[in-house]
Amino acid sequence: MTADFRTSVLRWIEFLQMPFLMGLICVLPFESHSALFMSLTLYGSLVLVAAKLLIKGRAGLVSTPIDLPIFALMLVVVASTIFSVDALISLKSMRHNLVGFILVYYIVIYAVDSVAKVKKLLFTFVLFSVIPSIYGLWTLASGSGLLDERVRSTFRHPNRFANYMVLVIPLAFCLARHYRKNIFIRLTLSAIFCVCTAALILAASRGATLGLLLGFLIVFGLRSKAVWITAGVVVALIVILSPFQRADLRLMKGAYLLGGQLSAERVLGERLLLWESGVNIVKDHPLLGIGYGKTLPLVYLTQYANSSATEEQTQTHNTPLQVAVELGLLGLCVFIWLHIVVFKETWHAAKRDEALNDAGILRASSTGALIALLGMMGTGMFNYFYKDRLILVYWLLIGLAFSLRRLSNMRASTAKS
Repeated sequence: MTADFRTSVLRWIEFLQMPFLMGLICVLPFESHSALFMSLTLYGSLVLVAAKLLIKGRAGLVSTPIDLPIFALMLVVVASTIFSVDALISLKSMRHNLVGFILVYYIVIYAVDSVAKVKKLLFTFVLFSVIPSIYGLWTLASGSGLLDERVRSTFRHPNRFANYMVLVIPLAFCLARHYRKNIFIRLTLSAIFCVCTAALILAASRGATLGLLLGFLIVFGLRSKAVWITAGVVVALIVILSPFQRADLRLMKGAYLLGGQLSAERVLGERLLLWESGVNIVKDHPLLGIGYGKTLPLVYLTQYANSSATEEQTQTHNTPLQVAVELGLLGLCVFIWLHIVVFKETWHAAKRDEALNDAGILRASSTGALIALLGMMGTGMFNYFYKDRLILVYWLLIGLAFSLRRLSNMRASTAKS
Protein backbone atom coordinates (compact mmCIF):
# COMPACT_ATOMS: atom_id res chain seq x y z
CA MET A 1 0.00 0.00 0.00
CA THR A 2 1.59 3.28 -1.14
CA ALA A 3 1.82 6.33 1.10
CA ASP A 4 -0.50 8.34 -1.17
CA PHE A 5 -3.12 5.59 -1.12
CA ARG A 6 -2.95 5.30 2.68
CA THR A 7 -3.32 9.05 3.00
CA SER A 8 -6.32 9.04 0.67
CA VAL A 9 -8.02 6.20 2.57
CA LEU A 10 -7.37 7.91 5.93
CA ARG A 11 -8.96 11.09 4.63
CA TRP A 12 -12.09 9.20 3.61
CA ILE A 13 -12.22 7.50 7.00
CA GLU A 14 -11.88 10.84 8.78
CA PHE A 15 -14.60 12.24 6.55
CA LEU A 16 -17.04 9.39 7.29
CA GLN A 17 -16.42 8.99 11.02
CA MET A 18 -18.24 12.12 12.13
CA PRO A 19 -21.49 11.47 10.18
CA PHE A 20 -21.63 7.96 11.66
CA LEU A 21 -21.08 9.27 15.22
CA MET A 22 -23.53 12.13 14.75
CA GLY A 23 -26.09 9.65 13.43
CA LEU A 24 -25.57 7.49 16.52
CA ILE A 25 -26.15 10.51 18.78
CA CYS A 26 -29.34 11.40 16.91
CA VAL A 27 -30.86 7.93 17.09
CA LEU A 28 -30.05 7.06 20.72
CA PRO A 29 -33.11 8.82 22.27
CA PHE A 30 -35.52 6.87 20.07
CA GLU A 31 -35.85 3.55 21.83
CA SER A 32 -38.57 2.16 19.56
CA HIS A 33 -38.16 1.23 15.88
CA SER A 34 -34.55 2.43 15.61
CA ALA A 35 -32.52 -0.62 16.65
CA LEU A 36 -31.40 -1.35 13.08
CA PHE A 37 -30.21 2.19 12.41
CA MET A 38 -28.42 2.31 15.77
CA SER A 39 -26.60 -0.93 14.94
CA LEU A 40 -25.62 0.44 11.54
CA THR A 41 -24.17 3.63 13.01
CA LEU A 42 -22.46 1.84 15.89
CA TYR A 43 -20.85 -0.97 13.93
CA GLY A 44 -20.21 1.29 10.94
CA SER A 45 -18.20 3.55 13.25
CA LEU A 46 -16.38 0.49 14.59
CA VAL A 47 -15.41 -0.64 11.08
CA LEU A 48 -13.99 2.81 10.32
CA VAL A 49 -11.96 2.83 13.55
CA ALA A 50 -10.65 -0.68 12.81
CA ALA A 51 -9.66 0.37 9.27
CA LYS A 52 -7.91 3.44 10.64
CA LEU A 53 -5.91 1.35 13.10
CA LEU A 54 -5.08 -1.20 10.42
CA ILE A 55 -3.54 1.53 8.28
CA LYS A 56 -1.75 3.40 11.06
CA GLY A 57 -0.62 0.32 12.98
CA ARG A 58 0.76 0.77 16.49
CA ALA A 59 1.22 4.48 15.87
CA GLY A 60 -2.55 4.87 15.85
CA LEU A 61 -3.12 3.28 19.26
CA VAL A 62 -4.42 5.56 22.01
CA SER A 63 -4.15 4.76 25.72
CA THR A 64 -6.54 6.18 28.29
CA PRO A 65 -6.41 6.18 32.11
CA ILE A 66 -9.41 3.85 32.35
CA ASP A 67 -8.16 1.09 30.04
CA LEU A 68 -7.10 -1.05 32.99
CA PRO A 69 -10.31 -0.55 35.04
CA ILE A 70 -12.39 -1.38 31.94
CA PHE A 71 -10.39 -4.56 31.39
CA ALA A 72 -10.80 -5.49 35.06
CA LEU A 73 -14.55 -4.89 34.82
CA MET A 74 -14.73 -7.17 31.78
CA LEU A 75 -12.93 -9.93 33.69
CA VAL A 76 -15.32 -9.63 36.64
CA VAL A 77 -18.35 -9.69 34.31
CA VAL A 78 -17.06 -12.85 32.61
CA ALA A 79 -16.43 -14.54 35.97
CA SER A 80 -19.86 -13.48 37.24
CA THR A 81 -21.47 -14.84 34.07
CA ILE A 82 -19.78 -18.22 34.53
CA PHE A 83 -21.29 -18.54 38.02
CA SER A 84 -24.56 -16.76 37.17
CA VAL A 85 -27.94 -18.08 38.25
CA ASP A 86 -28.70 -18.03 34.51
CA ALA A 87 -25.62 -17.85 32.29
CA LEU A 88 -27.68 -17.36 29.12
CA ILE A 89 -29.33 -14.21 30.44
CA SER A 90 -25.94 -12.88 31.55
CA LEU A 91 -24.43 -13.59 28.13
CA LYS A 92 -27.26 -11.68 26.44
CA SER A 93 -26.73 -8.76 28.82
CA MET A 94 -23.01 -8.75 28.02
CA ARG A 95 -23.78 -8.50 24.31
CA HIS A 96 -26.37 -5.74 24.70
CA ASN A 97 -24.81 -3.63 27.47
CA LEU A 98 -21.13 -4.31 28.21
CA VAL A 99 -19.96 -4.67 24.61
CA GLY A 100 -22.11 -1.71 23.55
CA PHE A 101 -20.80 0.87 25.99
CA ILE A 102 -17.17 -0.22 25.60
CA LEU A 103 -17.49 0.11 21.81
CA VAL A 104 -19.05 3.57 22.11
CA TYR A 105 -16.29 4.76 24.43
CA TYR A 106 -13.40 3.62 22.24
CA ILE A 107 -15.06 4.74 19.01
CA VAL A 108 -15.26 8.27 20.43
CA ILE A 109 -11.70 8.10 21.76
CA TYR A 110 -10.29 7.13 18.35
CA ALA A 111 -12.57 9.37 16.26
CA VAL A 112 -12.54 12.65 18.20
CA ASP A 113 -9.07 14.15 17.95
CA SER A 114 -9.70 17.86 17.38
CA VAL A 115 -11.60 20.76 18.91
CA ALA A 116 -13.71 21.05 15.74
CA LYS A 117 -14.92 17.45 16.12
CA VAL A 118 -15.71 18.03 19.81
CA LYS A 119 -17.86 21.00 18.88
CA LYS A 120 -19.71 19.04 16.18
CA LEU A 121 -20.60 16.19 18.51
CA LEU A 122 -21.51 18.38 21.48
CA PHE A 123 -23.74 20.67 19.46
CA THR A 124 -25.36 17.69 17.72
CA PHE A 125 -26.08 16.16 21.12
CA VAL A 126 -27.46 19.35 22.66
CA LEU A 127 -29.42 20.61 19.64
CA PHE A 128 -30.95 17.23 18.84
CA SER A 129 -32.17 16.88 22.44
CA VAL A 130 -34.75 19.54 21.59
CA ILE A 131 -36.76 16.96 19.63
CA PRO A 132 -37.49 14.53 22.51
CA SER A 133 -37.91 17.50 24.88
CA ILE A 134 -40.53 19.28 22.78
CA TYR A 135 -42.22 15.98 21.96
CA GLY A 136 -42.41 15.29 25.70
CA LEU A 137 -44.11 18.67 26.27
CA TRP A 138 -46.51 17.93 23.42
CA THR A 139 -47.50 14.58 24.93
CA LEU A 140 -48.44 16.38 28.14
CA ALA A 141 -50.59 18.88 26.24
CA SER A 142 -52.26 16.15 24.17
CA GLY A 143 -52.53 13.65 27.02
CA SER A 144 -51.17 10.84 24.84
CA GLY A 145 -48.03 8.78 25.40
CA LEU A 146 -47.86 9.44 29.15
CA LEU A 147 -47.06 6.77 31.72
CA ASP A 148 -48.95 7.23 34.99
CA GLU A 149 -49.45 10.85 33.87
CA ARG A 150 -45.66 11.30 33.70
CA VAL A 151 -43.90 12.52 30.55
CA ARG A 152 -41.65 9.90 28.96
CA SER A 153 -41.32 11.32 25.41
CA THR A 154 -39.56 8.82 23.11
CA PHE A 155 -38.33 6.67 26.02
CA ARG A 156 -39.96 3.59 27.54
CA HIS A 157 -40.06 5.05 31.04
CA PRO A 158 -40.14 8.61 32.49
CA ASN A 159 -37.05 7.96 34.63
CA ARG A 160 -35.04 7.08 31.53
CA PHE A 161 -36.21 10.27 29.83
CA ALA A 162 -35.30 12.28 32.95
CA ASN A 163 -31.83 10.75 33.07
CA TYR A 164 -31.27 11.65 29.42
CA MET A 165 -32.16 15.25 30.28
CA VAL A 166 -29.64 15.19 33.14
CA LEU A 167 -26.93 14.48 30.57
CA VAL A 168 -28.06 17.30 28.26
CA ILE A 169 -28.92 20.17 30.60
CA PRO A 170 -25.41 20.84 32.06
CA LEU A 171 -23.83 20.89 28.59
CA ALA A 172 -26.41 23.41 27.33
CA PHE A 173 -25.84 25.57 30.41
CA CYS A 174 -22.02 25.53 30.29
CA LEU A 175 -21.86 26.13 26.54
CA ALA A 176 -24.28 29.05 26.93
CA ARG A 177 -21.96 30.54 29.56
CA HIS A 178 -19.02 30.12 27.20
CA TYR A 179 -20.66 31.87 24.23
CA ARG A 180 -21.26 35.15 26.06
CA LYS A 181 -20.31 37.29 23.06
CA ASN A 182 -22.45 35.43 20.54
CA ILE A 183 -25.97 36.46 21.51
CA PHE A 184 -27.75 34.13 19.07
CA ILE A 185 -25.91 30.98 20.21
CA ARG A 186 -26.23 31.95 23.86
CA LEU A 187 -29.98 32.59 23.62
CA THR A 188 -30.48 29.34 21.69
CA LEU A 189 -28.56 27.28 24.26
CA SER A 190 -30.33 29.07 27.14
CA ALA A 191 -33.69 28.25 25.58
CA ILE A 192 -32.65 24.60 25.23
CA PHE A 193 -31.57 24.62 28.89
CA CYS A 194 -35.01 25.86 29.96
CA VAL A 195 -36.99 23.51 27.68
CA CYS A 196 -34.98 20.47 28.77
CA THR A 197 -35.33 21.46 32.43
CA ALA A 198 -39.10 21.75 31.98
CA ALA A 199 -39.16 18.30 30.38
CA LEU A 200 -37.13 16.92 33.29
CA ILE A 201 -39.61 18.29 35.81
CA LEU A 202 -42.60 16.91 33.90
CA ALA A 203 -40.96 13.48 33.93
CA ALA A 204 -41.51 13.72 37.71
CA SER A 205 -38.19 12.12 38.67
CA ARG A 206 -37.13 13.59 41.99
CA GLY A 207 -33.90 11.58 41.96
CA ALA A 208 -32.85 12.96 38.56
CA THR A 209 -33.67 16.55 39.55
CA LEU A 210 -31.78 16.30 42.83
CA GLY A 211 -28.89 14.54 41.09
CA LEU A 212 -28.64 17.38 38.57
CA LEU A 213 -28.60 20.04 41.29
CA LEU A 214 -26.02 18.02 43.22
CA GLY A 215 -23.75 17.95 40.15
CA PHE A 216 -23.95 21.74 39.80
CA LEU A 217 -23.29 22.18 43.53
CA ILE A 218 -20.21 19.92 43.57
CA VAL A 219 -18.60 21.54 40.53
CA PHE A 220 -19.43 25.20 41.06
CA GLY A 221 -19.84 25.48 44.83
CA LEU A 222 -22.63 26.96 46.90
CA ARG A 223 -21.60 30.58 46.29
CA SER A 224 -21.55 30.34 42.52
CA LYS A 225 -24.14 32.21 40.47
CA ALA A 226 -24.44 29.15 38.25
CA VAL A 227 -25.85 27.07 41.11
CA TRP A 228 -28.39 29.70 42.12
CA ILE A 229 -29.44 30.36 38.52
CA THR A 230 -30.01 26.65 37.94
CA ALA A 231 -31.85 26.20 41.23
CA GLY A 232 -33.94 29.29 40.50
CA VAL A 233 -34.94 27.99 37.07
CA VAL A 234 -35.84 24.60 38.54
CA VAL A 235 -37.95 26.10 41.34
CA ALA A 236 -39.66 28.54 38.97
CA LEU A 237 -40.54 25.79 36.54
CA ILE A 238 -41.80 23.56 39.37
CA VAL A 239 -44.15 26.35 40.46
CA ILE A 240 -45.30 26.98 36.88
CA LEU A 241 -45.72 23.34 35.89
CA SER A 242 -46.92 21.73 39.14
CA PRO A 243 -50.60 22.51 38.43
CA PHE A 244 -50.33 20.21 35.39
CA GLN A 245 -49.10 17.28 37.51
CA ARG A 246 -50.89 14.94 39.87
CA ALA A 247 -50.48 15.96 43.50
CA ASP A 248 -48.56 12.81 44.38
CA LEU A 249 -46.11 13.39 41.51
CA ARG A 250 -45.09 16.91 42.40
CA LEU A 251 -41.42 17.29 43.09
CA MET A 252 -42.16 19.31 46.22
CA LYS A 253 -42.95 16.02 47.94
CA GLY A 254 -39.29 15.93 48.92
CA ALA A 255 -39.76 19.17 50.84
CA TYR A 256 -42.76 17.68 52.64
CA LEU A 257 -40.64 14.70 53.61
CA LEU A 258 -37.94 16.94 55.10
CA GLY A 259 -40.63 18.85 56.94
CA GLY A 260 -41.95 15.67 58.50
CA GLN A 261 -45.29 15.88 56.72
CA LEU A 262 -44.76 12.63 54.80
CA SER A 263 -43.20 9.32 55.76
CA ALA A 264 -40.17 7.90 53.99
CA GLU A 265 -42.26 4.87 53.03
CA ARG A 266 -44.75 7.04 51.15
CA VAL A 267 -42.03 8.90 49.23
CA LEU A 268 -39.63 6.04 48.50
CA GLY A 269 -42.31 3.40 48.09
CA GLU A 270 -41.06 -0.10 47.40
CA ARG A 271 -37.47 1.12 47.04
CA LEU A 272 -36.91 0.59 50.77
CA LEU A 273 -37.97 -3.04 50.43
CA LEU A 274 -35.79 -3.45 47.35
CA TRP A 275 -32.72 -2.03 49.10
CA GLU A 276 -33.23 -4.41 52.01
CA SER A 277 -33.59 -7.35 49.63
CA GLY A 278 -30.54 -6.23 47.65
CA VAL A 279 -28.38 -6.17 50.76
CA ASN A 280 -29.54 -9.69 51.63
CA ILE A 281 -28.63 -10.92 48.13
CA VAL A 282 -25.14 -9.45 48.47
CA LYS A 283 -24.73 -11.17 51.84
CA ASP A 284 -25.58 -14.52 50.25
CA HIS A 285 -23.47 -13.92 47.09
CA PRO A 286 -20.67 -11.62 48.29
CA LEU A 287 -17.88 -12.31 45.80
CA LEU A 288 -19.36 -12.37 42.28
CA GLY A 289 -23.07 -11.71 42.85
CA ILE A 290 -25.94 -13.58 41.21
CA GLY A 291 -24.78 -12.89 37.64
CA TYR A 292 -24.41 -9.95 35.28
CA GLY A 293 -27.54 -8.53 33.68
CA LYS A 294 -31.24 -9.10 34.22
CA THR A 295 -30.90 -11.79 36.86
CA LEU A 296 -32.66 -10.11 39.78
CA PRO A 297 -36.18 -11.19 38.69
CA LEU A 298 -35.04 -14.82 38.89
CA VAL A 299 -34.51 -14.66 42.65
CA TYR A 300 -36.36 -11.60 43.97
CA LEU A 301 -39.95 -12.73 44.57
CA THR A 302 -39.11 -16.38 45.15
CA GLN A 303 -36.26 -15.91 47.65
CA TYR A 304 -35.62 -12.35 48.79
CA ALA A 305 -38.74 -10.20 48.54
CA ASN A 306 -40.32 -8.83 51.69
CA SER A 307 -43.62 -10.46 52.57
CA SER A 308 -45.42 -7.20 51.76
CA ALA A 309 -43.85 -6.95 48.28
CA THR A 310 -46.17 -8.00 45.47
CA GLU A 311 -44.54 -6.71 42.27
CA GLU A 312 -41.77 -8.30 40.23
CA GLN A 313 -38.68 -6.10 40.02
CA THR A 314 -35.84 -5.94 37.51
CA GLN A 315 -33.59 -3.61 39.53
CA THR A 316 -32.92 -2.44 43.07
CA HIS A 317 -33.29 1.27 42.17
CA ASN A 318 -29.75 1.98 43.38
CA THR A 319 -26.81 1.73 40.98
CA PRO A 320 -24.01 0.72 43.42
CA LEU A 321 -26.30 -1.81 45.11
CA GLN A 322 -27.41 -3.22 41.75
CA VAL A 323 -23.77 -3.60 40.69
CA ALA A 324 -23.04 -5.44 43.95
CA VAL A 325 -26.08 -7.70 43.41
CA GLU A 326 -24.99 -8.62 39.87
CA LEU A 327 -21.19 -8.62 40.24
CA GLY A 328 -20.63 -8.97 43.98
CA LEU A 329 -18.35 -6.86 46.14
CA LEU A 330 -15.44 -7.53 43.77
CA GLY A 331 -17.39 -6.01 40.90
CA LEU A 332 -18.49 -3.08 43.05
CA CYS A 333 -14.85 -2.31 43.94
CA VAL A 334 -13.87 -2.33 40.26
CA PHE A 335 -16.92 -0.19 39.39
CA ILE A 336 -15.96 2.38 42.05
CA TRP A 337 -12.31 2.35 40.92
CA LEU A 338 -13.38 2.95 37.31
CA HIS A 339 -15.57 5.91 38.19
CA ILE A 340 -13.06 7.47 40.57
CA VAL A 341 -10.63 7.66 37.64
CA VAL A 342 -13.37 9.00 35.34
CA PHE A 343 -14.32 11.80 37.71
CA LYS A 344 -10.71 12.60 38.63
CA GLU A 345 -9.63 13.04 35.01
CA THR A 346 -12.76 14.99 34.04
CA TRP A 347 -12.36 17.22 37.10
CA HIS A 348 -8.78 18.09 36.10
CA ALA A 349 -9.92 19.01 32.58
CA ALA A 350 -12.78 21.14 33.91
CA LYS A 351 -10.59 22.99 36.42
CA ARG A 352 -7.59 23.55 34.14
CA ASP A 353 -6.45 27.12 33.53
CA GLU A 354 -8.75 28.54 30.85
CA ALA A 355 -5.82 30.25 29.14
CA LEU A 356 -4.49 26.83 28.12
CA ASN A 357 -7.65 25.91 26.26
CA ASP A 358 -9.06 26.90 22.89
CA ALA A 359 -10.93 30.09 23.94
CA GLY A 360 -12.32 28.18 26.91
CA ILE A 361 -14.42 25.73 24.83
CA LEU A 362 -12.57 22.70 26.16
CA ARG A 363 -13.01 23.81 29.74
CA ALA A 364 -16.67 24.68 29.25
CA SER A 365 -17.35 21.33 27.59
CA SER A 366 -15.44 19.42 30.28
CA THR A 367 -17.35 21.25 33.01
CA GLY A 368 -20.68 20.39 31.41
CA ALA A 369 -19.65 16.76 31.00
CA LEU A 370 -18.48 16.56 34.62
CA ILE A 371 -21.75 17.96 35.97
CA ALA A 372 -23.72 15.57 33.75
CA LEU A 373 -21.75 12.51 34.91
CA LEU A 374 -21.99 13.56 38.57
CA GLY A 375 -25.71 14.19 38.11
CA MET A 376 -26.17 10.69 36.73
CA MET A 377 -24.34 9.23 39.71
CA GLY A 378 -26.60 11.28 41.97
CA THR A 379 -29.78 9.97 40.37
CA GLY A 380 -28.15 6.53 40.40
CA MET A 381 -28.70 6.47 44.16
CA PHE A 382 -32.42 6.08 43.41
CA ASN A 383 -32.41 4.38 40.02
CA TYR A 384 -30.28 1.94 38.04
CA PHE A 385 -29.24 3.61 34.80
CA TYR A 386 -26.39 1.27 33.82
CA LYS A 387 -28.30 -0.57 31.12
CA ASP A 388 -29.70 -0.39 27.61
CA ARG A 389 -29.35 2.77 25.52
CA LEU A 390 -28.93 5.17 28.40
CA ILE A 391 -25.57 3.62 29.22
CA LEU A 392 -24.49 4.22 25.62
CA VAL A 393 -25.29 7.93 25.99
CA TYR A 394 -23.48 7.99 29.35
CA TRP A 395 -20.33 6.37 27.95
CA LEU A 396 -20.42 8.45 24.80
CA LEU A 397 -20.19 11.45 27.11
CA ILE A 398 -17.32 9.83 29.04
CA GLY A 399 -15.53 9.28 25.72
CA LEU A 400 -15.99 12.95 24.88
CA ALA A 401 -14.74 13.93 28.34
CA PHE A 402 -11.54 11.92 27.89
CA SER A 403 -11.05 13.28 24.38
CA LEU A 404 -11.35 16.76 25.88
CA ARG A 405 -8.82 15.80 28.54
CA ARG A 406 -6.37 14.58 25.90
CA LEU A 407 -6.78 17.75 23.82
CA SER A 408 -6.36 19.88 26.94
CA ASN A 409 -3.13 18.06 27.83
CA MET A 410 -1.82 18.52 24.29
CA ARG A 411 -2.48 22.26 24.42
CA ALA A 412 -0.89 22.52 27.85
CA SER A 413 2.25 20.77 26.56
CA THR A 414 2.36 23.08 23.55
CA ALA A 415 1.98 26.16 25.77
CA LYS A 416 4.85 25.06 28.01
CA SER A 417 7.18 24.41 25.07
